[in-house]
Amino acid sequence: MRAASVLRRLRRAVLAAATLAAFACVICWLRQPDAETAGGRFDRGENAIRFDGSGGSTHPNGDIALRQRFDTLKRNRVRLLYVPFDPEPPPGGAEQAGRLLKLAGEYGFEVIPQVGGIYEDSARPAEPEWRTRFVRSVARLLDDHPEFAGIQLRIESLPGGNADYLKLLDKLRPLVGPRRLEAAAYPPPSWFRAQPEVCWSREFLTEVAERCDRMTVRMHHAGLSDRKHYIRLMRIWTRELLDAAKGTDCRLLFELPAGGTADNRHDPAAENLAAALRGVQAGLNGHDLANYLGCAVDSEREMTSGSWSAWQAVFCGARPEAVRDGSP
Repeated sequence: MRAASVLRRLRRAVLAAATLAAFACVICWLRQPDAETAGGRFDRGENAIRFDGSGGSTHPNGDIALRQRFDTLKRNRVRLLYVPFDPEPPPGGAEQAGRLLKLAGEYGFEVIPQVGGIYEDSARPAEPEWRTRFVRSVARLLDDHPEFAGIQLRIESLPGGNADYLKLLDKLRPLVGPRRLEAAAYPPPSWFRAQPEVCWSREFLTEVAERCDRMTVRMHHAGLSDRKHYIRLMRIWTRELLDAAKGTDCRLLFELPAGGTADNRHDPAAENLAAALRGVQAGLNGHDLANYLGCAVDSEREMTSGSWSAWQAVFCGARPEAVRDGSP
């Protein structure tokens, strides 16, 4: 009887020790960043940035300012420019777009207009009449500016599983022709994400990927205040997105934060470019990269000298230096 009691106590002690050890391993796993730098191994020179083209206005110095910005992008291995664009631009907008496209062509950039709007406000894909008007306006845009490399459909706060969005992509496909049809997408749900307002399931991401040449996934404004948790989330999302696109011809770009101001969905001390790049590269490491193209930054106007230094040191394989996350 006494031996049985001792044995029970021993079992409880072993179980308690094992539980504590497992708990400690989970905490360590959650908090430990996966990667520091990758020596430029994942930089394919096909990176993108969201670009406000207002520097190329009709002002006499507009082209000078635009060239300075383009020089910075060229040095930092950016090749794709995503330009927010109204398919029906205001007066002067067509001329400004022409100047931007001409200069971008000199630099070898691809310019891709972002068209769409805010879900159920300026963008209403559930309405057949709106879809028809929108498709016509995109057709005019491409006819007026054949230099565009394609279009990106970007509807902000679009819920996942939206069948009308898929119908819109199907209508846009024949208009694009040999150019690229791209989609601005949202990542899958995760218990890491503090505020999952908009998430797309893996199944819906695959349906979008089957209709597109490229998909740029917004991997920021996750509502996290811990940098290590954000790095871990980037790793998880990167692998899930690669798996979702697997078997399609769609290439992926991961849209990362340049900086920005703090709000209830974004803490720049946690969500910054250096942390995002570390997490993405940890996810890319050892995974199937058949659908991977590069990284996209949102946006050029928010990039600081510190952000570009982090981009170079963490992602492009520049000489490793101490990079402080989020430094100006």
